[in-house]
This record gives sequence, structure tokens and C-alpha cells, in this order.
Amino acid sequence: PYTITGTAMFDVDASGGGTIQVISGPADDAITSPLGFGITVTPRTAMPLDSFTSNTLVLPFDSHLYEMTPATAPHIARFAVRSIETNASPRVAILPASGHFADLLSEAARSTLVATTPASSKYYAIYFDRRGSSGYVYDLTETSMSLIKTPEAEPNDTAGAAQALALPLLLDDADLSSQTDQDWVTVQVAASDIGKRIHVITTSNDPRTDTFVDVLGPTMTSLGGPSSDANFHEDFLSTPITAAGTHYIALSASQTIFFDPAHKDYVAAIFLE
Repeated sequence: PYTITGTAMFDVDASGGGTIQVISGPADDAITSPLGFGITVTPRTAMPLDSFTSNTLVLPFDSHLYEMTPATAPHIARFAVRSIETNASPRVAILPASGHFADLLSEAARSTLVATTPASSKYYAIYFDRRGSSGYVYDLTETSMSLIKTPEAEPNDTAGAAQALALPLLLDDADLSSQTDQDWVTVQVAASDIGKRIHVITTSNDPRTDTFVDVLGPTMTSLGGPSSDANFHEDFLSTPITAAGTHYIALSASQTIFFDPAHKDYVAAIFLE
């Protein structure tokens, strides 16, 4: 005998209920295990999510539903949750305007999302505790930052031919035509920005575009790069900026076997933090 502990997420568009069953094993020899109790699904109204929200999770495996709509698109939206409760395992599931878990954008204690169009601007945030802990206060924060949308313009395949752009920006309609293709961007960093970091996030409607990122300072020295190339898209945060002036962002195709020229489209959010 064995037990399974987990969190189940259901998509329903109407009130209802029923008994949950777990079906495991091969299709021709499946084992059905009723959980022994029913659930009732009813609608609830989302609470507005401000830049800082503090709330109490009263019951085990309870959840809280929030919604927020940034003022503009494109933008970066960042969510973070914390609690001083030592037994807490805080998580926030971020859903798009559809409100469906099938369209889940993120499920973590911290999330950074890139929205490129107004249609993707509304978010639902669902707070829950993975361990079922309760009776504690948590803090949920949300910050958003507007991005300057600029299409990629070729030729920009070298540092000398880089596109000069202003921060914070969204490099839009970019593509990597081959594994040797590179897209270079320069940004100006002021003396007041020394100590900050350059954050580069690549994303796309094509989850199989395999990108690679590096950030270089005025002397063409990498600031902690290149990116790990651990996923198809990259989320790279440079080491702290040490000098004002021109900084270079090199966006290229992954040099692993996973790059496929049929999957070449991407956008890149570039901003300071």
C-alpha cells in the first residue's frame, strides 16, 4: 500500500460537484481509488491585488483569489509572496484572463511575467500553501513596469551593428534565422545605475525557440554571462553594473542540439533592477 499527496487544479466554467477518483496504472489494468468525499464548486469574486496585500490563511488547504490589470502593455509583471511562518510553503498560481489552469503562466513563490499585448494584461493570482499549513499571515506583492516596444531591425549581427535602444524595452518580432545568427542591442547606463543589474528575459508564442543570452559592459567584458541555456527561453540576470556607458546585450541561438531553425521567433524584455 502507498499514499499520494498532492495539489489538484481543476478547470470548471459552472457550479457543480462530485466525488474525486484517482485512476492509476495502464489503461487495460487501471486501478480506481475513490477519495471518499465529494467536492462542491461555486463561483467566487476575486479580490483586487494591490502592490502590497497582507492576508491570513485560516483553514488548511484554503486559497485566496486575486486579480490585477496593469495599466499598459507591453509590461513586466512581478509577483512575490512571503511569510514568517516557519511551516509555511507559500505559492502563487498565476493565470491569464481566461482564468483556466490549462493556461497556467506560473506557479511559484516568485514569478516574473512578460506581457506583449493588451489581451494578455489581466492576471488572476491564487495563493495557496503546498503543505496545507494554515493560521498564518502572508504578504503578497505585485509590481509592474511598462516596456518600450521596438521591433528588431537587421542588420544587427555584431556588436558594431547593434541596435541602440532605450531601457526598459521589449525587443519585438525578433528571430534567429540559423544557429549562427546573433541579434545585438546596446543600452546606455547612467552613473546612478551602477550597482544595478541588467535583466534579460526571452519568451515567445513558440515555446521551442531555444535562445542564449549574454550581457557585456563597456569594455566588452561579460557581466556574469552567458546564460545557463538550461531551458528553451532564458531568464538571465547580470552581475552588478560597475561602470556607466554603453552596455551590450547579445541574443543568439542555443549552441546545443535543441535549436531548430523551424522554431526561431522570440521577444526579449530588457530592464534594470
